[in-house]
Amino acid sequence: MFSILLNRLRSVSGHTALLEACDWDEDIMDAAFKDLDSVLSSSTALSAHELSIEIRKKLRIKMYNDEVIKLLIKLINIEIKNEILTTKGET
Repeated sequence: MFSILLNRLRSVSGHTALLEACDWDEDIMDAAFKDLDSVLSSSTALSAHELSIEIRKKLRIKMYNDEVIKLLIKLINIEIKNEILTTKGET
């Protein structure tokens, strides 16, 4: 129960940090998530490290600043860790 709550809080915290990095512009944040989704859907066979590189490369082309890209990668890493823990039955 507490792990679910902590994961949600991390998610809320991450989204808030991303919104702040986007100068509180929800449209930019939504676009960043859509562009991230596009990168993820086209890069399914990459390792986590290679995926981070691919995200940086493609989102820089879209002109997102480094803080936005860094936060998106952080959120992805949190989700990957949560998925691994769930798969192992540790959550």
